[in-house]
Amino acid sequence: MGQTNRFECEQCHFTAEVSGGDDAGFLVCTKTMYCKLCQQLVDVVTAYMDGASKKRLGTCPRCRRKPTQMWSAGDACPRCGGPMKDCGEAMLWD
Repeated sequence: MGQTNRFECEQCHFTAEVSGGDDAGFLVCTKTMYCKLCQQLVDVVTAYMDGASKKRLGTCPRCRRKPTQMWSAGDACPRCGGPMKDCGEAMLWD
């Protein structure tokens, strides 16, 4: 079971609800990345556990382009470079 957390930049107040790194549910594995086109942190599907189509692996779920910057909890804000804090609000997903 995967977990999504809410992160917020202490400087520019950019927020995101993402896993914050590598994660896995029952059907997919994900990695948190910054999509420069959407200017959002997103969880990108990196593998399907059931062997489903690999057509959209590694693409942004919003724009379907390839994000270029990996991001993990503890990294700086991808927009302004400020500190990102984990707000402690978690949601479990499969």
